[in-house]
Amino acid sequence: MRIVTQFGFDAKKFIAWADGLKAAGVDLPVHLGVAGPAKITTLIKYAAMCGVGNSISFLKKNAMSLTALATSHSPEDVVGPIEKHFLANPDSAIKQIHVFPFGGLKKSAEWLVERGSWDMNSSAAVSARAAS
Repeated sequence: MRIVTQFGFDAKKFIAWADGLKAAGVDLPVHLGVAGPAKITTLIKYAAMCGVGNSISFLKKNAMSLTALATSHSPEDVVGPIEKHFLANPDSAIKQIHVFPFGGLKKSAEWLVERGSWDMNSSAAVSARAAS
């Protein structure tokens, strides 16, 4: 068994939540959901459809970021800190990040390859390319 989340935009809250689970004695691996690269308007639409109110609130609170993200959102600001936390704390409850490809499968795959998170020579990647 594992705990799988919807998507969010606040790495600090994700980390604190997962650490809180572990501190409370919940010993299941946690897989965190992160929105892949997408237009900010697309993210707001999906957040509303999925009932992820905290995500919409986070986007609205960070209005300065919205200006910077007017054309597109990069998940690196969420993934990077979570990855650093995991590497510094290998016993963390966080075991995996899954990417919601709201901006399209191709864009998400390209981002994963670019950051070195996905080996395009693996059998899974070859199957994904063949399917597209």
